[in-house]
Amino acid sequence: MLKSNNLIFILLKKVIVALLILVATTTGVIIIRNQITKIGTSLIETKRSAFFFERRSEVVNTLRTQFARVGDADTKVLNAYIPDDNIVEFIGLLNSVAAQNSIQITSQFGTPVTQLTLQEGTILSSIDFSANLTGTFASYINFMKHFESLPYFTTIRSFRILSPTAQGIGESISVALQGKVYARGKAQ
Repeated sequence: MLKSNNLIFILLKKVIVALLILVATTTGVIIIRNQITKIGTSLIETKRSAFFFERRSEVVNTLRTQFARVGDADTKVLNAYIPDDNIVEFIGLLNSVAAQNSIQITSQFGTPVTQLTLQEGTILSSIDFSANLTGTFASYINFMKHFESLPYFTTIRSFRILSPTAQGIGESISVALQGKVYARGKAQ
């Protein structure tokens, strides 16, 4: 019987060793599988990041190209707003255009009305104005052509043409003009 117990003990010992090897192998496979999964996830994230940075580099290069094209256009746009503390410059240009076209002009200007405040503290405002012009129809047309080429943002809200006689447009006419000039200033 000793031999049979010995045989069972040896067999049991071998089964336990086989089970330990199986458990160790399974544990090793699970650990390696988890590491492979982590590496795969890391690789996917690295590829995504590389793609993102590649796209970002393309966007940055595109923006650089576009900014180079724009150049100092933002400064030009800002300069198209007359300084709100120097409206006299616009009045002088308006009178000069009228004189160039043989038109008599009287004008009135309102006070600046804030339209927008930019982040850097610049205030964009509008200033209402009205002008009464006296001249011929042809001189008025030329005046409007020159008015359109003034270096400042302006709008004309209304104009009314009055002819003192029924003799036609070759005679002297009066024009009542109302509009806005847009100005810039600093927040106080």
